[in-house]
Amino acid sequence: MSQFFKILDQRLNLRYLHYRLWVEAKEITRFIGQRRSLNPQTRFSIVVPCYGIKLIYVIEMVESLKRQSYKNWELCIADDGDPDPQVWQYFNQLKLTWGERLKLTRHEKNAGICAATRSAISLAKGDFVVFIDADDTLHAQTLQLLALRIAEVSDCDFVYSDHDFMTDWSWRIFPLRKPDWSPELLLTVNYINHITAVRREILTSNTDFFADRFSGGQDTDFVLKMISRSRRVLHVPFVLYHWRTRPGSVAASVDAKPWAFAAGALARSEYVRSLGLGLKLNRGVLAREQNSEPLKIHIADEERRDGGEWISFLTSAAEGEAAEKLLFFGSDSIEGELEPLLAYVTLPQVGVGHVFFKKGLRAAYSSGKQNPGVMKRVTGSRSAYSHYTGNIQAGPLLGAAMQVGSLRRILEALKVRPDFLSMTLSLSAVGVFMGLTALRLGLRNVSVDGAWIKEQARDQIDDQLEVPAELWPRFDNYF
Repeated sequence: MSQFFKILDQRLNLRYLHYRLWVEAKEITRFIGQRRSLNPQTRFSIVVPCYGIKLIYVIEMVESLKRQSYKNWELCIADDGDPDPQVWQYFNQLKLTWGERLKLTRHEKNAGICAATRSAISLAKGDFVVFIDADDTLHAQTLQLLALRIAEVSDCDFVYSDHDFMTDWSWRIFPLRKPDWSPELLLTVNYINHITAVRREILTSNTDFFADRFSGGQDTDFVLKMISRSRRVLHVPFVLYHWRTRPGSVAASVDAKPWAFAAGALARSEYVRSLGLGLKLNRGVLAREQNSEPLKIHIADEERRDGGEWISFLTSAAEGEAAEKLLFFGSDSIEGELEPLLAYVTLPQVGVGHVFFKKGLRAAYSSGKQNPGVMKRVTGSRSAYSHYTGNIQAGPLLGAAMQVGSLRRILEALKVRPDFLSMTLSLSAVGVFMGLTALRLGLRNVSVDGAWIKEQARDQIDDQLEVPAELWPRFDNYF
């Protein structure tokens, strides 16, 4: 009998059903209630390229739009020369009742997903463009939550949510809980996918989005190009998009469209090359070019010191070095390959990089739920992507790497903190203070799978640390 229920859970994802029935609505209601004073006015243009999709799926997509609690939107459809006229006829019939809310265009012959997406975008007149596949559906409060998040942060240009998958018969399964905004993680995997909403002005003022040569990997190319053009990227941590796993789709099998992965790899390689930082992708892993500057290593000893002594130690490490040089604080307590860590640390938005706590597990600290003034060591997975490169809050000094310029900025900020100068700090504590200071300076912390702390060195890392509340940053745009 237990085997029967195991198979049933694999097919129906019953544990997720419990969340959907008992938790999801409460969490969303709480999110909306906390923002009841906002009056969102954002108009959404929902962009949908159509080709080869069964009419029944298209109708489901449209019905999910009709159920939206937020009504300020328009639908922009581009038929990419579909030989089956049913879907086109359906939309033309729908336009008789929807009027200007529904905008249509049609290609005489199939031109591909990128061309169809560009055509649909050309119809848009809203403030933000929302991308949906013709066979997928939205949660009834998707647009309301996106609108609230945009209204909450005025300089937001890009917002995304979590998503789950949906069977051919519309049963929701396997939620994908995403980390908050992590441009470093995007160099490894396009974790964003669905749903995304972006400011239309950015799309229309740039002509290089959705180029045909990235067909299949156009989503990866699009998101990477948005990195340098968006002032703020925000995450709505709810499952607001349901991605259908029909046969032949990437949602059903990652092997369904191998050319899509090749196109995505091309997009990532071109983006890395465009940074002009002497970086490359080596089998999908970020690396420095062979002629890069050598690493300078400093030993982070185990002795506890007060804050002033730590500043003296770190200042001496940076003396005489050019700002773009890299420093690594470690010893023979570090194992593995440091190359990926050093490559990510050269990115301009990264303040501090950390090795993993052990092989495959990030070394990070996070707020204790019971006492927000305490940071506790976290060794569990924060998300499905925690074994990739991605953002962390702070980590220990042992195994930390950074650019000299970043270190100098962090030290200048710490010198004016009497609480830091007077405290006796361990390797863990000084790393946490530096990491939080980096966040407050607009820099980021990352950890990179490849190198890790040896077993005998883990005892040097504290389980929890007292941290002044004013050091805590606003987390928007950091995680």
